[in-house]
Amino acid sequence: MTTIARHYIEAPSEHIPLVSSCRFCPPAFSGYGRSPIENTVLLETDEFVVVPSLGSLVEGWLLIVSKEHYLCMAEAPPSLIDELLALRELVRGVIVDKYRTATVFEHGPARAGMPMGCGIDHAHLHVAPLGFDLYTALAETKDLYGLPWEMPKDGLWSLEPIHRRGESYLFVESPSQPPRYCTPSILPCQFVRTVIGAKLGMRQEYDYARFPFYENIAATLNTLEACFRVAHV
Repeated sequence: MTTIARHYIEAPSEHIPLVSSCRFCPPAFSGYGRSPIENTVLLETDEFVVVPSLGSLVEGWLLIVSKEHYLCMAEAPPSLIDELLALRELVRGVIVDKYRTATVFEHGPARAGMPMGCGIDHAHLHVAPLGFDLYTALAETKDLYGLPWEMPKDGLWSLEPIHRRGESYLFVESPSQPPRYCTPSILPCQFVRTVIGAKLGMRQEYDYARFPFYENIAATLNTLEACFRVAHV
């Protein structure tokens, strides 16, 4: 069952401790109204919420965020897979309907505090209407050039063993492309955002802390809130 949230998100279960400094754990994240605007919950399921992304370089950029505190989606228990996959398809469908394209990606750090986590060590999956092939753009960068990309047999859940053995991963699903992942040993902080910014002609505006793009968040909410009111997972 899904609901449009205009209330505080419940605290995670006791077996997953809250991280007081985490942006996506209470009390920092309340999911209440529009204060701050990037905490507006468009859709809520039992285990996840959908919110606009701070630093939306394009309108329509959303995050699927776990309610409980996991470092990345590969750390979440397998019991969540069906719910996450259904939600991902719903969110992707809404974005494609409104913006004609949608790319899904996640940067999964091996441990907290790594640049790969981009300063947010809490599981969140990006879904954004980028309008270009993110996989190709990433594979051609000097940081990832020559690094092998694999096609995960079971999508995101194929990454659980990789995370368990202490490796970071970068997962990408570009339109009309199979999902792929690579396991870079290290990447600069906000690396994917720098690549996206460069492709969009916004090379200097990749940093979500310096360039939150509140106007794009507001436009996203204006366009998509009505769509999610009738959405069901």
